[in-house]
Amino acid sequence: MPEGDANVDSERMQVLLRRFEIPLPQFATRITGDWDRARDVVQKTFVKFQNNGAF
Repeated sequence: MPEGDANVDSERMQVLLRRFEIPLPQFATRITGDWDRARDVVQKTFVKFQNNGAF
């Protein structure tokens, strides 16, 4: 992958993280009942998203 593409992907990831860093854990907390666990779930989801080439 060219270096420019990696930078664009990184920027996209940062935009998504900033946009959803509060709402997604809040939503996941309603499901899990635990804020820390919800943040872990959201973080793992973003990592899988990135590792599977979604960005």
